[in-house]
Amino acid sequence: MPFVDAEDIAEVAAAALTEDGHGGRTYQLTGPRAIGFAEAADLIGAAAGRTVRHLDVDPEAFVDRMVLEARPPTSPAC
Repeated sequence: MPFVDAEDIAEVAAAALTEDGHGGRTYQLTGPRAIGFAEAADLIGAAAGRTVRHLDVDPEAFVDRMVLEARPPTSPAC
């Protein structure tokens, strides 16, 4: 899943809503470079002045935990 700046999303939305030629089109928005969840957590932590960590979890382990806690699996990985 790409991380995209909210201002970039707003710019694309404004163009799509106010300019001709966008009807029925689909746009795949991406950031200037691909980053993973761990790097995104590091960037968010640096901006917030706090430690933010991302822990990769095996999809099967995630589903098993959700079932154990009687929660429906809602993750895109499920």
